[in-house]
Amino acid sequence: MPITAAICNVQRNQPALLRLFNGPNSLNRVLPMACRPRRRARPLGSSRHLPLPIASTAICTDANLLSDAEAIRKLRKLRHSSTPVRLCNLARLRQHSVGPPSTPSESIGNAHREMNAEPLHDADFDRIVFASEHLTVGQFRARPDHPRFANSGPATGYLIVFPRTVVGIQHEGCEPFVSSPPTANFYNRDQRYSRRRISSEGDRCDWFSPSQALLRDVLSELGTSPASADDAVFKLSHAPCPARVYLAQRRFVQSCVDSSPPDVLGAEEFASNLALHFLDPRYCSETPSRRRRQRGQHRRRSLERVEAAKDLLSRHYMENWSLSEIADQLDCSGPHLCRIFRASCGLRMHAFREQVRLRCALERLADFSRDFSSLAVDLGFSSHSHFTFAFRRAFGCTPSALLGSRGRSSFPIVSRAR
Repeated sequence: MPITAAICNVQRNQPALLRLFNGPNSLNRVLPMACRPRRRARPLGSSRHLPLPIASTAICTDANLLSDAEAIRKLRKLRHSSTPVRLCNLARLRQHSVGPPSTPSESIGNAHREMNAEPLHDADFDRIVFASEHLTVGQFRARPDHPRFANSGPATGYLIVFPRTVVGIQHEGCEPFVSSPPTANFYNRDQRYSRRRISSEGDRCDWFSPSQALLRDVLSELGTSPASADDAVFKLSHAPCPARVYLAQRRFVQSCVDSSPPDVLGAEEFASNLALHFLDPRYCSETPSRRRRQRGQHRRRSLERVEAAKDLLSRHYMENWSLSEIADQLDCSGPHLCRIFRASCGLRMHAFREQVRLRCALERLADFSRDFSSLAVDLGFSSHSHFTFAFRRAFGCTPSALLGSRGRSSFPIVSRAR
C-alpha cells in the first residue's frame, strides 16, 4: 500500500499537529480542524487540491516516487517565496517506506542540514499532544546518551516549560541555572541554549507554546507590550513555579495524553492564564530596580552556590541532610547559604526540597497504588501522615483524592497571581 506523507506548514507560531496517514482519502486525519475541506478530498498529488482557509502551504507526495532530497529541493524553492515552509515527519515517513529504513536522527538531521532552515519541533525529542491555532502543547524527552543532548537546537517559538527532571540549562549569553520541578523555564523565539546532564533520566519536561498573537494580547492586558515583534517577551530564563500551577499543567497535559483533550476554548484559556501568571510584572519582571538589587545582593559566587545547592537538593531529595552538611559540601557557612538561597529562590531550602519531593510523588503515585506509606518513606518523608499533610498543603487535595480524580477530563484553571 503506498504511504502518503503530508508536509504542511502553518503560519509562524500557529503549528499544526501532523501525522502520517495511509491512503489517498485520509486528508481529514492530517489537517487540523480549521483546515479541513468542506467536501471530500480529491486524490492527493497536487497542492491545488488542498483548500487551506489560513495562509499556509501543503505539499503531498508519494513516498515511493519522491525521495527526501527531491522533497527538500521542492521545499527550498518554496522557502524563498512569501509563504514559509516547514519540514516535518520525513524521518517517520522513511521508517515506513520501501527499502532500508534510516534512523530518525539521520533523516531529521540530514533534512535540517539540507534545508538550512530554522529548527522545528523535533521528532527525536518532542511529542505534540495538543495543537490549535494559538497553542501547541508537547512533551520533551532527551536521553542523556543522545548525541544531541547538550545542544538540541534553538527554541522554535515562545515556550513555557515545566521540568520533570533535573538538568543544567544555560541560555546563550546568560549564567547557567539548574532546571528542576519547582521552577518554570521560559524561552523566547529562536532562543539558543545548551543543557548539562544532572539526572540519569536526562531531560524530561512538558511545554506550552502560545502564539505570538496570544502573548501580545496578554501583554496588552498587563499594560505593556514589546517595542517590536522581535523583542523578547520573557525577561527571565526561569522563575519559581507554585505547586498548584504545576499540578494544573500536569493535569492538563495528562488529559491530552489520555486522549481526552479539552476543547480549544478551554485550552487557550488555560494557556492565557498561564501566560498572565508568569508575565505579571508583580510576579516575574526584570525592572531596572530589580536588576540593581540583583547586582548588589547576588554576586557571581553567591549565585553559583545557590545553583549548586539546588543541584544537590534536586538530585538527593530523599536524603535528610542537615544545614551544616549541605553548607560543608558547598564550602560556605549555613546562615550565609540560607540567606542567599532565599533571596535568590524566594523560599527556604527545606521548602525547595519538599517541593521536589512532592513533584516526584506525582510521577510515582500510580506505581505505589494505595501504598502511600512506602512512597512517603522512599521520598524522604518521616511518615505517611507527614507526606499526606504536605501533599494537601501544596496541591489542595490528598494523594488518594488525586488518584480517584484521574480519568476526568476537567482540569483546574490557573488563576492569575495576586
